[in-house]
Amino acid sequence: MSKSFEKPQRKEMRNESDVEQKFAYPLLVADSPSGFAIRPGYIITKTSIRRFEIEKGDQKKLYYPDYVVAIAGLPIAVIEAKAPGVKLDEAYREARLYAAELNALFPSMNPVSVVCATNGDDFWVGPADVAKPAVLLHYEDVAPYSNLMAEAQQLLGFDSLTQQASLLAKKAGVQRFYKPRRMIGGLTVQQEEVGQNSFGATLAAELGHIFNPVTRNDRLRIARDGYVSSPSRERYVAPIDKVIRAATPSWQANSTLIKDTSAPAEMLSTFQGPRELEHRVMLLIGEKGSGKTTFLYHLQAVALPADIQKRTTWVHLNVNDAPVIKGEIYNWVRREIISGIRIANPKLDFDNFDVIQKIFSVEFNKFHKGIGSLLKPGSDEQNYELYKVLLKSQDDLHTSAMCYTRHFGNERGQTIVVVFDNADKGPRDEQLLMFEVAQWLQREFRVLVVLPIREETYDNYRDVAPLDTALKDLVFRIEPPVFQQALVKRVQIALDEIANKQDKNRTYELSNGFKIRYAETERSYYMTSLAGSIFEYDS
Repeated sequence: MSKSFEKPQRKEMRNESDVEQKFAYPLLVADSPSGFAIRPGYIITKTSIRRFEIEKGDQKKLYYPDYVVAIAGLPIAVIEAKAPGVKLDEAYREARLYAAELNALFPSMNPVSVVCATNGDDFWVGPADVAKPAVLLHYEDVAPYSNLMAEAQQLLGFDSLTQQASLLAKKAGVQRFYKPRRMIGGLTVQQEEVGQNSFGATLAAELGHIFNPVTRNDRLRIARDGYVSSPSRERYVAPIDKVIRAATPSWQANSTLIKDTSAPAEMLSTFQGPRELEHRVMLLIGEKGSGKTTFLYHLQAVALPADIQKRTTWVHLNVNDAPVIKGEIYNWVRREIISGIRIANPKLDFDNFDVIQKIFSVEFNKFHKGIGSLLKPGSDEQNYELYKVLLKSQDDLHTSAMCYTRHFGNERGQTIVVVFDNADKGPRDEQLLMFEVAQWLQREFRVLVVLPIREETYDNYRDVAPLDTALKDLVFRIEPPVFQQALVKRVQIALDEIANKQDKNRTYELSNGFKIRYAETERSYYMTSLAGSIFEYDS
């Protein structure tokens, strides 16, 4: 399948990393005529490029370009990228100096024949032994129909570079060949265990919250900035479709498919209608890894219209953290509901007496209408008795949770949505316990209970409470997003976070105690290399 180059808009390229990842690299690997058709495996990035000293005297410095194209083991082209607005004269000259140092390693061959420099606005290409570039492309010239683009492809195109490499390889023909394993020591070396990658371990510790979000804020960030929709797959063969429908499993027959999870119209109508959602159970069915939890955070923070977001308060219960013991789980749920409502209302001071009075308004009014009316209004005695009533209500977890859901739900004209995340991950007895807790919550509290469950869980327990109490029009299912798109989206968020860090220089320690200094931007290359290695040869 051909891969064309989709040129990014200028406003998308804000720094050197953007030029490298959004413009230069995609242009190099895109198929002709929109790109140079260089296969990713032939492009060496900064992390693997050797540094050379260039310049002389006081201007001497260590330098390495952004990309080197190596074919048949020979460096053929050097590419340098700069930030938008940076003049290319110096970048092009540095690329030529680096090419000269590389060629010095191959005195009888001089393999590097092409150099290139770009800042996203301009693209210069020319022979490595000529001071001025042969082809100067502006942003508008980078297009399949451009004559200048065709001239640049004659120099930097993969076919041209391959032909050059073939000629050089013939000149340096080798009469005898060795397996790499034998050259470095044979099976003994091959079976050695590689030590811990401390560089990768540090990166994982700092960016783990993006790829495996745990906290509410991390999940909301992924829901807003990194969500990948999973549109339903269409079937085009009618006879096969009839056979499939005839054998439709119960989780499909009894649920509504959300066709586009980025805009779940099927579910939005449930929240928009006049239906009473309190004391109800909503089921979200999806296979393992389909992103049920992420979808619910996306629904909460992005997909729901603003007016509905104001009328709903979401409380997520992470069952992975719950004590799966019948005597403790109920109090854990009560505490989590109170904590979740407090988190959802950060502007309120829950230690303020006015707020406490509103939350426990029923108990407050009941006291004043009842035995409190026997005491002198506003007296110390009446205030003390009221203090004992409110303190007792606060100390009683069940009463306190009931008051919180009543005030922030019905009294405010809102719906409390309680989501049981990871409710069906444990063994059978734990799953049944969580269903029992969900049924209790549905019965005791004025909330909407949402249960994300796997397909097999629904098939196994659809006749068990509370799954059997869920109305059919409150049972939905989603399909998983494309893994490649989801991973690339998370990598993009990680790259943005790396680019925004203030500390531009870092160090990590090797197993032998040596410390390596590296620039913050090199972490971006590490991330893109990992992602590219997964999908480079098999999409």
